[in-house]
Amino acid sequence: MVAHGRLRQFLGWATGKDPASIGFVTGAHGKPELSDAAVQFSLSHSGPVAAAAVAFFPIGIDIEMLDSVNLRVADMYFSPAERTGLRNLPAASVSPAFLRCWTRKEALLKACGTGLAAPLDSFSVSFLPHEPPRVTWVADDPTGPDEWEICHLDLGPSCLGAVAARRKGWGVRGWSDGPAAGTNLLAT
Repeated sequence: MVAHGRLRQFLGWATGKDPASIGFVTGAHGKPELSDAAVQFSLSHSGPVAAAAVAFFPIGIDIEMLDSVNLRVADMYFSPAERTGLRNLPAASVSPAFLRCWTRKEALLKACGTGLAAPLDSFSVSFLPHEPPRVTWVADDPTGPDEWEICHLDLGPSCLGAVAARRKGWGVRGWSDGPAAGTNLLAT
């Protein structure tokens, strides 16, 4: 409830409208959208942490708390290259690599507006700590990876995430003292 209230405050600030007057509609795949503004947004929360991405183009964000992970999820949903890459990591590196992969994939799907309705194995992302965040492969679209930009979010020792958009030339700015103090992000 707090994350949704703060998102409304932040959207009010971004649109110049009274937060209470902001109306929402549901997109084709269930993604919430503003009813009367060009501003796009995405919201994610994990445990006690919440983050929002706001832009004038479709944007997606996902955050996750660092936990141990179950590689059966990767075996069921990730691309063959991602599954192989995760299996070749030392045990201590698997959880953060899995979550980098997961958050990048989910942020991308949120930017598309499909969420988890689209198959996670239809594209691959980088996830190793030394690799820049990026889309590495898109099924049936050789130029698809070049259209995406992903930003990694390091939200402290126990939380990480990603912001994605099918657009180049934008960045992420953190907000700590804006109208919605906390972890709020603005893509520009």
